[in-house]
Parts: sequence; C-alpha cells; structure tokens
Amino acid sequence: MKRKDFLNLLGDLPPAASLSAEVIERVKEKEFIREKIIYQSGGEKVFAYLLLPSPFKGPHPAVVAIHQHNLEFHLGKSEVVGLAGDPDMAYGLELVKEGFVVIAPDLKCFEERRPSNEEREKNEFFQNGSYERFVFCKYLLEGSTLQARYVFDLSRAVDYLEVREEVDSDRIGAIGHSLGGQETLFLMLFDERVKTGVVSCGTSLWRLIIEKGISHNFAAYLPGMLKIGDSDEFFSLICPRPLMIIAGEKDPIFPVEGVRRIGERLTRAYRDAGYPEKFQLIIHSEGHCFPSGLRQTACRWLKRWLFR
Repeated sequence: MKRKDFLNLLGDLPPAASLSAEVIERVKEKEFIREKIIYQSGGEKVFAYLLLPSPFKGPHPAVVAIHQHNLEFHLGKSEVVGLAGDPDMAYGLELVKEGFVVIAPDLKCFEERRPSNEEREKNEFFQNGSYERFVFCKYLLEGSTLQARYVFDLSRAVDYLEVREEVDSDRIGAIGHSLGGQETLFLMLFDERVKTGVVSCGTSLWRLIIEKGISHNFAAYLPGMLKIGDSDEFFSLICPRPLMIIAGEKDPIFPVEGVRRIGERLTRAYRDAGYPEKFQLIIHSEGHCFPSGLRQTACRWLKRWLFR
C-alpha cells in the first residue's frame, strides 16, 4: 500500500485559494493570548482559535488541536480551548500553557460551521445530526467525501501556522480525542508537514467495527477503503514520524482488540524502519475518555519531538 492509495480514496479536493486570513478578536489572558481567526479553505470560511504563549520568546512549536464529535454539533473549537463543554477536552488550553502555539479550528458541521438558527428552524433535515449526513451525501454526489473536506481544512490550518511569526514551521504536530484522534491520523497521512501526533480513542480496525455493528461519524467512511486495506495498513504509512495512540480498554465505539492489532502492525513498522522509540501505544483501563494523567503524558510526547 502507498500513500497515494489513501489520497485517491478522498475523491476531489476543494479548490486551492488564498488564505485571506484575518484576526477578528484578540483577548489577553494571564498566561496566553487567544485570537479568534477566520481563514479561507476551498471556498469556505473556517473559524478557529489561535492560542499564543505569553510573553513571546521566539518561534514556538505548534499543535493543531482537533475537537471531538460526541454528537455535540454546537461545540467545536470552543471546547478545545476551554471556553465551553467538557474541561477534559480542553487539551488546547493545556498545551498553550506548556509553551505551544495552538490552533483549534471548527470542522465542517460544528459550532460556527453548521447552519444558522434560522436555517435549522426552516429545514428539519438540518436539525440534530441530520446536517452532517446531508453534507456527507452532497460530497459523495459531487465526487468527493467529508473526509476530503476535513483533511483539506486542517491542512489549511497548517498553512496558517506557517505564516505566523510566532511559529517554527518545522515543528508542527497534531492532537485530538475521538473524532479529533481519527482526524489526527488522517491529517498525518494527508499532510507530511505534521511531524508528530497524539491520538486519543480515535481508531480501531474498520472490519471489526463493521462486524460489531458500530456506527461512526460520516467522515470515517471512504468508498472502497476496505478493498485496499484496513486501519493498521493505512496508518503504518505515517511511519517514521512519531505517533502516540491512547485507547480505552472499555471503549464501546473503538474496540480495543482492533487497537491492539493496529499497535502490533505499527510496532513492527517502526521497528523495521529503525525507529522503535517513535511509536507508543497506551491502553488504559477506562472507556471513551481522555484522562488528565494521559493528557500530561501526551504533552510530554509532543514536547519530546517538537521542543529542541
């Protein structure tokens, strides 16, 4: 299997265009500065928060912090930076306090990238989770996928980081829980500028997920993927870039036996490449969660590979 096999599965990508980025809000907090930004991505506006360590002391390593799904479409970037939602999902906020520049964008269908209140009131198919399904089907009809939109928009976040003077563009990583973990893996496949990643409860073998009758977010499905390979084969292509996968023994939506199979495959790939220290699998005793102690472990991993 080659990386181009994955790229071909995505379908058509959005058109390239200028970032046309702008800062629309800037708030000085005690330990960091939070900017709200907008940038253009394939004909759409992407809303994101950028967290900057304060005081600024030269270019910093940066992390793309990707939000979870949890059927909470009103949340996205705000949860990652600690402005709303579950404090255990505010890993972006934790990372800026450790010296990282953090960008946290809204994925399509979430927070400021979902239909307005008026649009949702007028169209019952845009309510609850139906808009995600609508967008997924629309992209398929157009020869693309929701995954193509996600990785393209996240890659544009990397583009934005590269133009900021506060960022060392050679030291960019990614982190995410659940959907965010899934997208960390896909982003690393799509964009090789992402040098390291941490995945929390974001992967298992897709054949096992289907066998167990588990439904997932629509971006997870790429037409014809299983004809080419399963998750273990795809994600071994990330080697030799450093990768940490964290999983819950009792996770109901990402079966742990599939995670172990992925871990075995990646362990071999990194060992055969001569970099066994660049892959780590951690399986904790809980479910679909990102415990505080493991978020600290994740931070140490990112520091190990991005700080120098």
